[in-house]
Amino acid sequence: ASGSRLELSPTVAHHGLASLESRGLIANWVQQNHDRLAQKAGFPQNKLNEIHGAWGDMKNPVKMMDDTLRSDLVDWLQAWTER
Repeated sequence: ASGSRLELSPTVAHHGLASLESRGLIANWVQQNHDRLAQKAGFPQNKLNEIHGAWGDMKNPVKMMDDTLRSDLVDWLQAWTER
C-alpha cells in the first residue's frame, strides 16, 4: 500500500464500535494505535484515550517505546478502572 497514513479509512470494526458508543453501550475507548481511525468512524474524541499519541495531533504527539506517557491520559485510564 502507498499513500499517506493519514488518508487511511476506518474498518467495519471501527464503525461498529462508534455505533455501539452512539447507543450508549461503550463509555470509553483506549486506543493504542496512532491512526485516528476511531474519530474518522465517528467515535467522540472526548471519550477516546489515545494513550500512545496520535499522528497529526500536535497536542498529543506519538510516543516512542521509551517515552513517558502523558500523565493526564494515564490518570484518566486509572479513573476508568476504578469505576
